[in-house]
Amino acid sequence: MAERNGDLAPEHRIEFRMGIHQGDIVADDGDIFGDGVNVAARLEGLAEPGGICISGRVQEDAAGGLDLAFEDLGQPPLKNIRRPVQVYCVARPGATSPFRSGLPELPTPNEPSAAPPLREMLRDQAQE
Repeated sequence: MAERNGDLAPEHRIEFRMGIHQGDIVADDGDIFGDGVNVAARLEGLAEPGGICISGRVQEDAAGGLDLAFEDLGQPPLKNIRRPVQVYCVARPGATSPFRSGLPELPTPNEPSAAPPLREMLRDQAQE
């Protein structure tokens, strides 16, 4: 795809993202469901175009067995995934991390925020 996209305008490019996780799945009538699918889908959303994000389970299996370097992204919140998931991106030369986009880091305010604490918002069904 990198070769194909090389001379194309951005609006004509096809850029894939990939998320890989090792977990339980359930196959039902030609479709798959479960933790393995849900986490992989969230990891895909973290990957930059052309990139691959993997869970800690996958990184442990791949480390040392493949000639790849991994960038540790920590445990970012994953929508509808309640437990923490360690996330890594497969490092690519010249690529930028989705978490280090070169934007300036915003200062932490010295005053309390007017927003309710996240813990309280999660209990409020209207905030669901």
